[in-house]
Amino acid sequence: MSVATSTEVDKPAEHERAMTVSIDRNKPMWGQVGKLGDDYWEWVHKAEPGRVRFFRWGALEVLTVSLWWVGPTFFLPIMVAVLWSAYASGISTQADIVSGLCLGFALWQVHEYGAHRYIFHRETSKPTLIALHFILHGSHHKYPMDKYRCVFPVAPAGALAALWWVVLSYLLPGHLSATVWSGMLLGYLSYDLTHYALHLNYDLPSDFLRVLRARHNVHHYKDPDQAFGVSSEIFDVLFNTN
Repeated sequence: MSVATSTEVDKPAEHERAMTVSIDRNKPMWGQVGKLGDDYWEWVHKAEPGRVRFFRWGALEVLTVSLWWVGPTFFLPIMVAVLWSAYASGISTQADIVSGLCLGFALWQVHEYGAHRYIFHRETSKPTLIALHFILHGSHHKYPMDKYRCVFPVAPAGALAALWWVVLSYLLPGHLSATVWSGMLLGYLSYDLTHYALHLNYDLPSDFLRVLRARHNVHHYKDPDQAFGVSSEIFDVLFNTN
């Protein structure tokens, strides 16, 4: 039986060395990660500590980061104003508001699972799409403890909320569209804060959250094709990804 020398032990595998040389953490990641090609999918699921810069331009970079309290501070007043306006104008009754909030919250659960599974974990070999994946989700798998990217930044979240407003206004009658939209927004905020707590709150206050953390850790550190639901495991149970 041969014994590996210290030089052999310390020497990285050829595949690993190639990926290490390709990425310079001191430079913006946009323009780098796409060059990894198919190696990107192995690299991005090997978590590392710290954080990286996405873009060279500061005005663009600031749109990619957020602290946990920014989203609620921005969106909660909007949600309350929308609900109050719908109720005060007589468009929506109290029953409409309650039912709309519940329906919107449930619809968010569908969105959360579907987007996470079928968009954020859809593999591609095209450099531009790889770079876009890293910006949207891959960076969180590579640097899962980066507190500035554990919640969705307000700018892209606002764009998504505006899109849902248009879609719901087209699909639903007036007395429901605003309240369902508010329910989706409430679901999003619940998801965002839960996700932040699972990563960065080391003393979770309930067994429910501790179970969610255990599931989410499986998704990050063991099998990225399991446990796509973050704030709930309902759809993981239904679609056998639990």
